Amino acid sequence: MTESTRYAAEIVEPVEARGETVLDCIGWTPLLELKRLARAAGVPESARILAKAEHFNPGGSVKDRLALALIEDAEARGLPAGGTIVEATSGNTGISLAMAAAVKGYRLQVVASTKVSQEKLRLLRALGAEVHVTPNVPHGDPRHYTAVAKRLAAEIPGAVYLDQFHSPVNARIHEERTGPEILGQALRAAGRLDAFVCGVGTGGTFAGIASYLRRESPDTRIVLADPEGSVLAGAPDFRPYLVEGIGDDSTPPLFDPSLVDESVTVSDRESFRFALLAARLEGLIVGGSSGSHLAAAAEVARRLGPGAVVATVLPDTGRNYLTKFFDPAWCQEHGLTDLHREVAR
Repeated sequence: MTESTRYAAEIVEPVEARGETVLDCIGWTPLLELKRLARAAGVPESARILAKAEHFNPGGSVKDRLALALIEDAEARGLPAGGTIVEATSGNTGISLAMAAAVKGYRLQVVASTKVSQEKLRLLRALGAEVHVTPNVPHGDPRHYTAVAKRLAAEIPGAVYLDQFHSPVNARIHEERTGPEILGQALRAAGRLDAFVCGVGTGGTFAGIASYLRRESPDTRIVLADPEGSVLAGAPDFRPYLVEGIGDDSTPPLFDPSLVDESVTVSDRESFRFALLAARLEGLIVGGSSGSHLAAAAEVARRLGPGAVVATVLPDTGRNYLTKFFDPAWCQEHGLTDLHREVAR
């Protein structure tokens, strides 16, 4: 039995948080069965959608796992006490890093694009991070947030650029922890796992979990959920879209397309509709990428048919988007006409 398989096998009951610091509360998030949402989405009665509720992490997202692992890796490589960390982020990794940096006593400089919600930027500042906002431009533009972060790190004496987009720690933490949690919880709840659905941002969550499942549960289909407009599912040309945190205009370094058994593309409207349904039917306030995952999971469950067990991830809290798709006026302004009225029916 491998270490990660043993970790999965040990998931029998929820683990009580140790609570010495907020960082001890990271991980061991619940795997929830979304019965009401599944029925509303036309999933067969005996099919099941299981959602890993990563917004239950103390920082509100799956990135808590990565942030702590990145800092611990930097410490092992010589990050000095009270040193400066620099990172490029679409918001959630920065928030998680700010939380961990506050506990550990590091300075944090974060670079994010204008696509990032104001809620995320305010949370970053509330946690003590210094925030630099750049235009929402394509890769290769010197104003891209990753390029700006690299230059900033080079300008600050002794600063460490964590580079979540290239760090092997990003995939490894999910292969060692998140993947075993999902499989162990799914086997306990349903006795099987037919498909796992996930989008790609940096690629670490997808690559880590998919690699683990490919090794330990080879019959589980790995499904990429990709926004319409992203090129990761094979679209020839990139076009802008509204969902934050997943999809891209080029292939992220950590994303391995060979892990993908099939892809499902999801529109902004469907992503936000499913996120709103999660709130109205399941009491879950989650982000737009969670809606993308749920829409794709429902499509896979319908296709697999009665008895199917499909798991996915809810990457972050919807409290980061209250002024975006949760606001009917914002939806109207962005071409999502009558979306809230449709969900309320």
